[in-house]
Amino acid sequence: MSFCQIRTERECGCPAEACAVQKPVTAAPVVIPSWRTHLAAVAFGFAVFAFVFVAMSAWNNQLRDEAKINQENFRHG
Repeated sequence: MSFCQIRTERECGCPAEACAVQKPVTAAPVVIPSWRTHLAAVAFGFAVFAFVFVAMSAWNNQLRDEAKINQENFRHG
């Protein structure tokens, strides 16, 4: 079976009435988010930022304390 969709009508192996011309592609519908959607996205972004900030601050404190302990052990060792 030949693919009529990727050939011109003259190259098509099937009868002329069977080779259908492709329909034009319709554009995707335009979606305009509401202010609630924007507010939810901004709130979610701030929540993620706050979580990452707190987690990295805790990790930084832990690394700082480890560095102090290692520095004390290095001086006395």
